[in-house]
Amino acid sequence: MKKNLLIYILTIGLILITQLPMISAADFEIINTDYTVDEARSNENNQYYTIFVTMRNTKNTPFENLTVKILDEYDIPTQTTYSFQPQETKIFTFEDMPFAGGTIHQVTVTYEPENTSRRTSSNTGLTTFNITYNPEKTTDTPLIHPLFTLFTLLFITVILKKKKQK
Repeated sequence: MKKNLLIYILTIGLILITQLPMISAADFEIINTDYTVDEARSNENNQYYTIFVTMRNTKNTPFENLTVKILDEYDIPTQTTYSFQPQETKIFTFEDMPFAGGTIHQVTVTYEPENTSRRTSSNTGLTTFNITYNPEKTTDTPLIHPLFTLFTLLFITVILKKKKQK
C-alpha cells in the first residue's frame, strides 16, 4: 500500500514537473540606466534629458536588429537598432527626451527583436526607473557668496584682534 502510494505521488510529481514551461536564460541584460539633464534648455515647465541604456548580449552568437524603446508615462516612444556581437556591451543613447514639468518621471526601457517572428521570452524584456529634475532657482548675484564669506572672515579677525588687545 505504501509503495503504491509513493509511486503514485512520484508519478504525479513527474507529470507536474514536465508540464512547467522551460525557462531559458535571457539573451540580453540591461546592465545600467543613467541620464543627464540639459540645463541650458530645461526649465520648470519642460525638461530635456539624454538617457543612456547599457546592454549586453549574453549569448555566444551574434544578434541583429535589436530594438530598444523608451516609454515615459506619456508613452513617447523612441527607438534605435543595433547589431550585437557575442558578449558585446553597447550603450544606447536617447538624446533630447522632452518631459512636461514636474520633478519625477517614470521611464520604461524595453527591448525586442525588430522581426516580430523572432520574439521570444529570452530576447525581450524591460526595466523601469525614475529620473528627476529639480531646477535650482537662484536670485543672488554670482559674487554675493564669496563676498559674504570674505566679510565674515574680516569681522571675525577684527573681533579676535580686539580681544587680544584687552
